[in-house]
Amino acid sequence: MKKNKIIFYFYNSVFDPLIESNILLYIKELLKEENSDYQIAIVSHEDNLEEINREKLATYQQFFKENNLIWIKLKRNVGASFKNKLIDLFFGFFALLKLRFKGYYSLCSLDSIAGSMCYLYSVFLRFNLYLYQYEPHSEFAIEAKIWEKESKQYKIARFLENKATRFAKVISTGTDAMIETLKKQKNKAFYFKITSVVDESKFYFSKKDRNEIRQKLNISEDKKVFIYPGKFGDLYYDEEIIQLYSFISKHIENTFFIILSFSDNKKIKNQLRKNSISEENYFLGQIAYDDMPKYLSAADFGINGIPPTPAQRYRSPIKTGEFLCCGIPYIVCNGISEDDKVAEKENVGVVVENFSEQEALKAIPLIKSFFEQEKSTLIARCRRAGISYRGFEKNYDEFKKALNKLLES
Repeated sequence: MKKNKIIFYFYNSVFDPLIESNILLYIKELLKEENSDYQIAIVSHEDNLEEINREKLATYQQFFKENNLIWIKLKRNVGASFKNKLIDLFFGFFALLKLRFKGYYSLCSLDSIAGSMCYLYSVFLRFNLYLYQYEPHSEFAIEAKIWEKESKQYKIARFLENKATRFAKVISTGTDAMIETLKKQKNKAFYFKITSVVDESKFYFSKKDRNEIRQKLNISEDKKVFIYPGKFGDLYYDEEIIQLYSFISKHIENTFFIILSFSDNKKIKNQLRKNSISEENYFLGQIAYDDMPKYLSAADFGINGIPPTPAQRYRSPIKTGEFLCCGIPYIVCNGISEDDKVAEKENVGVVVENFSEQEALKAIPLIKSFFEQEKSTLIARCRRAGISYRGFEKNYDEFKKALNKLLES
């Protein structure tokens, strides 16, 4: 049987949650299909394999070996310097050159940074290019004040993003807004709407896990628990996340805050202290991604910490689907992905204009109304919305259609 050979290029670790909980789910499913005719190679930039659980690493390596998947692990040079990016680009080129000689002619990238790198590889090595989960990273960086419009970083990134979208054969992204914007540029690509996916077989409400985590963290069952899993700063709100909880806790009795973040925990703790949130009313820590469903089950309300800048309508935050599939509603700003529309249409969340005290006060009555609803009914409604919006099966069907377009010669 002739194999359809595809390279998946990640400028991240295979074990990054953005990959492990997203495109890697599709790859594993492709390989498990009966009479699968896909030959897959993964090229990833790894900088922390020694920190990965050895048993988990061995499980992945065994699965890849059983399915004849090639995994090329490249070093990722930490830091945003131009020199480091050139070094990574250099080694990526030679890894893909070797695969090109082995008959691979289709290349799929994840996100716009990897997509820009893959555009360069594709021009020189003549790959058919698929930009998976394309989003305008350069616009995000400008809005977050990470770059200035006159900076070389922005100009180069924007140039390569535009070139990549005009060159790509297939582009998938998480929102209608992004597709409409790309179509106005009159690109030649085939477009597919594929949101950030949630593995509903892994993310679901568990009463057992709820009790276990609440007991572990000394949270009584009558506590109303808000949870924020994610980064602070850059493309996300920073202290505003803590301030939002502080505003809410002043008007809703008996609340507790769970923060799960790999951002600077010392800085976050100082922000909590500054906002007069006592240590008895929060848990701050870092957990393995596999434990995320347990902590979401222990919570009652999720917080989406993305600020409402114009380009954020193009994003597709992974956590929203995870909140919903674990049965919890969420707070989100207006104009974030399509999360705001889903929150209101499906009655599974609260939409605010920003994280100010004024907006929090306006939202309090609606937040309270969710706590007054029958718990099992709310869980079921949230889960239905999560599967409909971000579920694996629907997205997987679209992903396969996108791959078929890529493979058409």
